[in-house]
Parts: sequence; structure tokens; C-alpha cells
Amino acid sequence: MNLYCFLLYCFLLLISLKGNVLNLYGQERYNFRLILLFCGMLLFSLTSFVDEDFFHYHELMSEYRGYVIDDEDVGIEAIYQYLIQFVDGNYVLFRLAVWGSALIAIVFAARRFNANVYHTLFVIFAGFILIFSYARATLAMAVFTLGVTMVCAASEMDKKMKNLRIILGLLVLICSFYFHRSMLPVIAVAICWVLIPYKEWLAKHSLWLFPILVAIFSFVITTAFEELAVLANSWNDDGSGTLDKMEHYRTMTSAKSNINGYITLVLKYSSFYVPFFVISNLFRSERTLQTDDKRGLWLYIVVFLMMALSTSFLFVNFDSSVLFYRYIYMTFMPLSLLVVHLKNNRVLKSSQYLWLVALLVINTLLQLFGAVYSEI
Repeated sequence: MNLYCFLLYCFLLLISLKGNVLNLYGQERYNFRLILLFCGMLLFSLTSFVDEDFFHYHELMSEYRGYVIDDEDVGIEAIYQYLIQFVDGNYVLFRLAVWGSALIAIVFAARRFNANVYHTLFVIFAGFILIFSYARATLAMAVFTLGVTMVCAASEMDKKMKNLRIILGLLVLICSFYFHRSMLPVIAVAICWVLIPYKEWLAKHSLWLFPILVAIFSFVITTAFEELAVLANSWNDDGSGTLDKMEHYRTMTSAKSNINGYITLVLKYSSFYVPFFVISNLFRSERTLQTDDKRGLWLYIVVFLMMALSTSFLFVNFDSSVLFYRYIYMTFMPLSLLVVHLKNNRVLKSSQYLWLVALLVINTLLQLFGAVYSEI
């Protein structure tokens, strides 16, 4: 099964490289190539045997099939319980609905943001397909990203329409909470993002502000975690277990890694940090702030805040790193959109884009190869 995933990734990579990296195709048959990649990503998500969660959700199907939904239930979110009942426990239809909806939301987000849809799907596929296909949180991330792009697009409108569209975008990203409870801290950060003034100044000085913000987030989380957890639970009065879930992730013990494990982790998370710091360095330039449009600036700021939030979980006194990787995973969709946007606006050089794509592909191939090797 792992070998199948490895070969499927290689096949889809080969048929999409020419149109995204080598630029050997023009606009002809663009829709065909877009649909091909869309369907390929959906197929990978439907058959993502390489991740244990694939089989975990299969078990949930039998658990919730014919289940009478209880308001006091502390399992998966109610929307997925209803979906399981609607598809009558058919696992293929369940994954098709969840991951198909996530892909559609990404397409709408890219169009709303005026980013090339084909390139956006390619960057997500090349570097983050294993994250995209691993859990139901993907749908929540996609809904959140759609709301973010709506807010970013509104930044270039006149004041009357701008405020209305920003409110609409915030309502959409708030809805992501109902697709996965862990979205609450990111939603809070996004609301702060809209209210933050002097975004240009923040972007220009973001590199040296990043460690300061990480330290602030770490202090707040360490000293007020219980209060934040209670606040999260108050948003979820139906007893679906947000507080219990957060406490579980905070206290669970992480597996210890040897030197090979740490190298693997560094390679894996470099897919997030290397593109982020490359883009941060670009925004230090006054030329970038003048060349790029306002929506790119707004998207960068929310990515900056999300990266700071997720990184701060590395420096809090928790027994587990689960919260760290949960929240850094939430950045891959807006980060991919930002890479494509800057590349299309010629802010990100072609050579830089090629190096970033190479890094993303190598990391994904190493993870897939490691999964195959572990079964030999």
C-alpha cells in the first residue's frame, strides 16, 4: 500500500511538472491539465494508505454507522457524524465528500485571491499532499483559507464594500471551527490580524519581530492555558469535548527520536520554514511592498501570525509536540497560495521558486520512501 502511494505521487508529479516548473505548455488544454491534477489529488486522498489515520477513520465509520447523535457526544464533530449517517457508512463516499469539498474550497480560494489555480494545486500537491490527505481537519483548513482570501480580496475595495466583505470573510473562516475544534486559536489570531494597523511596517520588520512574537505567544500560552481552554470550551457549549481534547494533546507524551528521527523532522518542517523565511526576506524590501498588491501583504501577515503561533508551542512546557505540528499544518494552504501569488507577480524569482519546489518534492519523496522502506 505504501509503495502504491509512492508510485502514485511520482506519476502525478511527472505529468504536472511540465506545466508548473518547466513551462513547456502554454494556455492550451489548461482546463484538462487542471482537472487531471485535481482528480489525481482526490484519488491520492481517497487511497492515502500511507497514513494511519486512513484506517482510523475507517474504524469510525462502523462506530458511527446507525448511531443516534447525542448532543453530549465527545467524538468527532457533529457534521461528520451526520455525513457518516447520510452515506450509510460508505467510506469511499465519506472521503469523497470531505476531501472533495476541501479541494473545491481551495479552488474557490485561489480564484478569489487571483492566484493561478493550477499552480496552487501543484504546490500543495508537491509539498503537502501527505498533510492534505491525512485528516478531516483538511476541510476546516480549506474553509479557513477561503475566508482568509475573501478578507484579503476585500482589502483592495472601497471602504463601504471593504467592511462588508471583511465581515463576510470572517464569518466564513469562523465556520471552520465547526469542521474541526482545533481551529479556535487560529480563528482568534485571524480576527486580530484584521484589526492590526500598520501592516506594511509589520511586514517590513517581520524577520526580527518573529522571535519576539513567538516569545509573547509562548508566555501567554504557558501562563494562561487553562483560561484559554475554558474560553475554547465556552464556544462549544454542546459538550463536544474541546477542553478535554486540548488537555489530552497538552499532556500526552511524545515519542523520543534518535539522530535520524531529528534529521527527518528538520527536513519535514523545512517545507514550512524555508518558504516562510524566503518570503519574509522579500517583504523586507520596499520594492516588494510597492510592487506587490495589498492582498499579498494581507495574506503574508496572517501567515506570519500563524507561523509565530505554531512555533510558540515548541517553547511551552507541554509533554507533547502534537499542538505544534497541528498548528503548523494549518499554514500550508495560505503559504502555498502566497508562494504562487508572489511568483505570478514576479516578486519571487523563477530560480527561487524552482528551489522551493525542489525542496517540497524532495521532502515528500523522502517521507514516502521512508514509509515504503519501513515495510521492507
